[in-house]
Amino acid sequence: MAANVIEFSLVNGMRVIIKEDHRFPIAISQMWYKVGSIDEHEGITGISHALEHMMFNGTKKVQAGQFSHMIAEKGGRDNAFTSNDFTAYYAILPKEHISLAFELEADRMIDLDMRQESFTQEMKVVAEERRLRTDDNPNSQVYESLFKNAFSKDYPLHRPVIGWMRDIETMRLNDLEDWYRRWYSPNNAILVIVGDVNPAELKPKIEKNFAHIKKRKTGQRTRAKDILASGKFVSVEANAEVPYLMLGYKIPSFRKLSYFHKWELYALEMLAQILDGGKSSRFYKNLIRGKRIAANTDVGSSIFSYYPGLFVIDGTPREGFSTTELQAAIQIEIEKVQKYLVSEKELSLVKAQLVASEIYQRDSIKHQATLIGMLETNEIGWQMMDQYIGNLERVTAEQIRKVAQKYLNPANATTVVLDI
Repeated sequence: MAANVIEFSLVNGMRVIIKEDHRFPIAISQMWYKVGSIDEHEGITGISHALEHMMFNGTKKVQAGQFSHMIAEKGGRDNAFTSNDFTAYYAILPKEHISLAFELEADRMIDLDMRQESFTQEMKVVAEERRLRTDDNPNSQVYESLFKNAFSKDYPLHRPVIGWMRDIETMRLNDLEDWYRRWYSPNNAILVIVGDVNPAELKPKIEKNFAHIKKRKTGQRTRAKDILASGKFVSVEANAEVPYLMLGYKIPSFRKLSYFHKWELYALEMLAQILDGGKSSRFYKNLIRGKRIAANTDVGSSIFSYYPGLFVIDGTPREGFSTTELQAAIQIEIEKVQKYLVSEKELSLVKAQLVASEIYQRDSIKHQATLIGMLETNEIGWQMMDQYIGNLERVTAEQIRKVAQKYLNPANATTVVLDI
């Protein structure tokens, strides 16, 4: 893939990464800012997400609501997303109109309309979003509780991306203006473009729209220390129809592992697939179909996050069973992986599934751009995209057993249950 990627920086420090993919006559522009909920603190939680909302409320040149309308008029679509680690804005357009995205992104990087009336209305929308997605959703409450209790109050992942409701309701416009000025600067941004484009033709258009924007002193990310694992049990009370269980095991970040230990995170990806990677997985065969103790299960981990995070296992017990019984059954499956090597047949199948899934996803220019942007904003480097499949294929059965033994220790798990 490296042969199809061009990268350069503008005089103001903004980085640009362009990947050619000529299979379809479309392109995606993604503007990534290195700011997310990990950069916030108590009192202004959710401010990165709130600013994402405000970025669609117009500038001095473009009226509120017109940004998306202008993209749609050219046959495109746009949106944005905020995470713990970053905030990103994207537009997918026919290739001949991709420069429109540059014009609009450059405009709102420096001239965002910050009227009190718009801010007040948008914060109502954010508050309602929190009510619908978290406060009125029992499973989301369990998820939020998991991270709140797995990490101490001063650790970045303790806070939810959408923010605590008390902070959403008391957020002030000048807080948002300060956040915008602190983080939304070209020297804290990465422009990623993927699609049927010619980098030589795009470069002058990018320079025309962005090079004149002056760089500013930006915020500095806190270098949080790794948190030692310690077990914790939490019970969540909510108006739910079915019980729910979630387990979180602390795992390191890719950035902080030495070169000789990065294999651990690829082995954890394989372990997640072995436990819950479809109908051939152990949880499906043994817990859903075999013992029929689980109605559903899920396992996942984010190996490319900025800070050390969690390997998460969750599930809903089948009617007639409790979360305690489901947790015990899950623990039995974990202990099997910790004690016995995965067979070569199972290992080969899981590798084939993961590799096929990744190759399939890379047919999407959005997936390609998102992976590049995530790797770059998290200081890993887009080149890891090329190494990902090969690193998965090199994982051994012994390595899977080692990470299961090292990280999936029940004494270190944060357990959150929703019982009815």
